[in-house]
Amino acid sequence: MHAVKLIPALTDNYIFAIEGPNQQVLIVDPSESDPVEEYLQQNKLSLTGILITHHHNDHVGGVLGLLKKYSSSAQKIPVWVPEADRGRWAFGDHEVKEGSKVHWNSFDFEVWELPGHTMDHVAYWDSKNKRIFSGDVLFGMGCGRVFEGSFEQMRESLLRFLTLPEGTEIYSAHEYTEANLEFLHQQKLNKENSEFLNYEKSIHDRRLQGKPTVPLLLDQERRWNPFLTAKDLCQFGERREARNQFSPSRRAR
Repeated sequence: MHAVKLIPALTDNYIFAIEGPNQQVLIVDPSESDPVEEYLQQNKLSLTGILITHHHNDHVGGVLGLLKKYSSSAQKIPVWVPEADRGRWAFGDHEVKEGSKVHWNSFDFEVWELPGHTMDHVAYWDSKNKRIFSGDVLFGMGCGRVFEGSFEQMRESLLRFLTLPEGTEIYSAHEYTEANLEFLHQQKLNKENSEFLNYEKSIHDRRLQGKPTVPLLLDQERRWNPFLTAKDLCQFGERREARNQFSPSRRAR
């Protein structure tokens, strides 16, 4: 199974580099170009494609810079973007929607439309390797803010993750797990059992060591994420509103 590397960017973003054969790389949600360029140069890799989950600048801000540096008339870097964003950018020569298939190198991705955070949001599901690149829909013990859609749309998008097989890895684009654990404690949504406490300790230990909590494991999110376990839309909405008002400590930001 080919590696997925995390490239830290901005304050708490991750850009994902999917490494294929022949030193080729597919980049997901490049918020900045400089960290990607540095990664490619250090590892002697070639950029051969870009996947975009939605239109927020902290997911697309580096696209033009990368295209300017690596694309040419002889080698045009393909960029896959949500069909709903037609006409939004000067890039995006491959539009995707629900059920679209993205073929890159030896990889096949199925596109899911997941409205709520934004109306154009999509995710890329790699069933062969049990990986999903989920943008800003599902986070560690949390979920994305609802900026453009409705709570109902966001909840329906989140519940789709429960259809994925055990062992699925979720590549969410922000490091929010520790802050979301603080929210669980504030709202008394945390579980006082040994399994959850061990999970929580592992998260704190990873962050103290400067390590990411991504990829998330679906099995853990399915059991303890309060936005996946909400009993109905009303409870989901109450939890999302409470999370909107929550301010994590500086350590967990």
